[in-house]
Amino acid sequence: MAYRGDRGGRGRRGYGGPPSRGSFLSSADSGYRTRGVLNVDTAPNPANVKILQSKHRSTPDALSSPTATSFAGSGHAPFAGPSGVPKIAARPEKAKQENEEKLLSLLPPTMPPASVKLFDDNNCVNKSFLDFLTANNNNFTVVGIIGPQCTGKSTLASMLSGNDPADLYGDYIFRPSPRDYVEKGGALTQSLHIYITKSRMIVIDCQSMISGHFLDVALRQSRRDGIKSALRGVEDDTRRQLMLLFEVCHTIILGIDWFIDMGAIKEVLCAELALWKLKAGMEATARKINFVVAQLRAKSADFDPITVAERAAIVSGIFAESKLDVQGGLSMARLRPGCYTNVNYNVNYVVLAEIKPRPKLDANYVIEEPFGSLLIPFSDMIDNFRLEILNLPKQPFTSSDITERDWLQNVVGGFWEKLAVSDYVGFLRKDHVHY
Repeated sequence: MAYRGDRGGRGRRGYGGPPSRGSFLSSADSGYRTRGVLNVDTAPNPANVKILQSKHRSTPDALSSPTATSFAGSGHAPFAGPSGVPKIAARPEKAKQENEEKLLSLLPPTMPPASVKLFDDNNCVNKSFLDFLTANNNNFTVVGIIGPQCTGKSTLASMLSGNDPADLYGDYIFRPSPRDYVEKGGALTQSLHIYITKSRMIVIDCQSMISGHFLDVALRQSRRDGIKSALRGVEDDTRRQLMLLFEVCHTIILGIDWFIDMGAIKEVLCAELALWKLKAGMEATARKINFVVAQLRAKSADFDPITVAERAAIVSGIFAESKLDVQGGLSMARLRPGCYTNVNYNVNYVVLAEIKPRPKLDANYVIEEPFGSLLIPFSDMIDNFRLEILNLPKQPFTSSDITERDWLQNVVGGFWEKLAVSDYVGFLRKDHVHY
């Protein structure tokens, strides 16, 4: 046996080097070579020389081989064409991977863990948020969080958006106000901030209701107009944002840190009345909204079953004549079955303890709880609370299903433009004159 390109047949183990593909020659006498290549013409017996060919070539012998028979029996063509190169069947794993990549390409990119403003500096819808919304998904949930200043709204919004109670404040999706900022009476959240989770929950964090911080800012910006004008502007801004949330959200969460803030309740009911007045002028039908009262930073006494039952009855009575639906079934009796058997199962009133964060790196860090045994840790409640928010009924925004992009462009953008030119925002004020 000799190889094409074999120089003199000398080399390792008698061979002259590695063989070339498809160049095997066989001869009864391999001693006749010309410059290292077997010369068939000078061989003593050329009839004994034959060229070994690959069985993959399209010859009658190859077609009658067992390999060809197995290909024919399977219904697949073994050859790609005149070149004789066999076809390579596509692997099922590769096809599955390509399908998954195609499906993932239809989804928008995952939003970074940081909220963005719903409206830009020109008071228009922030179009950069469109990059994270789909044009083919109509199964999404919109949740708005409102409440007075420094009650923990941004923290609750971050927990709903996917943060963990063990996360550091710097990792929160909705940035909370620092402690020194809170002590000075400042409010970090201005206007509306928005974020969308992987489960397609759109969370909107609203600025504080009738905040002293915003009133102080308004006074400094309009000293000539006086305090009445500044207060009127702050009230109108608060009411306009509440009316927008009532129109574009499936669920509204009112966060309070003591029971019960009647100033916050008044603002909610005034905004609701102004909205239905505006909708009546537009000849539009009213849409029911899920309304949840969440008492944040609760102490041990707030978890007492008798106290919870009494407060749930008060919440039910306050919103008995309201379009805001507080009878959705998100209650302490549902979140902690067996502990609150005497609590009204249907009233949307929950009690959430203050978050006691701990560093993730220190697994042995122990939190002292001086408030008593009735307190339920926040970490034991937030997962069920998040799931129950998603399970609340969702009234459609329009007669037909809309996608996430349609919601932002048409529902949010369209209604915000109507609010900008409407005089129903402050029609409940004594000095308001409606024409």
